[in-house]
Amino acid sequence: MGVQELLGKMIEERVDQIIGERLPGLRARYYEEQEAILRSLDPDTRDQFERLFESLVEGGAEECRAVYEAAFLDGLRLGHRAF
Repeated sequence: MGVQELLGKMIEERVDQIIGERLPGLRARYYEEQEAILRSLDPDTRDQFERLFESLVEGGAEECRAVYEAAFLDGLRLGHRAF
């Protein structure tokens, strides 16, 4: 595993930990609401909505990963300067 992949995995794990600690149950509630909405749609609309939702989630995840990665590296640089 490369450095970038390892860093990405570390960031994902930390974000999951933060969300779990600070917003317990958030994801479960969100997925329950999402499923209720999807069940109410006709199959074609549901497929379109799922494709749109997946693209939005992937785009948001990439943006967050870039920001967290930059912040993490900034923190390492500042820590290195302090010591």
